[in-house]
Amino acid sequence: MKSIYLLYFCFLCTPLISQQASSDLTQDSFRIIRNFTFNNEDFKQEIKISLSNHTLPKQFRFYGEIEFGNVEMQILDPLGKYEGGFSLKKDMSDNRGKKAVTGHFEKDIIRPIEGDWIISISAVKTKGKVKLEVLEIAKEEMDDH
Repeated sequence: MKSIYLLYFCFLCTPLISQQASSDLTQDSFRIIRNFTFNNEDFKQEIKISLSNHTLPKQFRFYGEIEFGNVEMQILDPLGKYEGGFSLKKDMSDNRGKKAVTGHFEKDIIRPIEGDWIISISAVKTKGKVKLEVLEIAKEEMDDH
């Protein structure tokens, strides 16, 4: 009986363990949060977010801090149209007093169209970290726009 519980526990934990090997991911009905850490490496990934025709407005947020390299994040709507993005670049030889380059970007999509939205993330010989958040905008916040 103990081996059945152990097998069941391992089955439940497997997706969590394999997902943390590449990045941290949190998702619920109101937000998606994804953290990426790079250690002098190249990386490319597309994250698909499926939105229905009854979807409330969304806010995309990107944050980054890199010691060197080049990182780029882009938002593409289901038709492939560029909706915004963010990039950071710092040469390894750039020693002008700052250890890291930081930045952030926010984009509100008030009437997101139905379909698969793509967030493209790429890094070239990068050491640092970036964070992606997709939030549902509350009705009170929409009145401010």
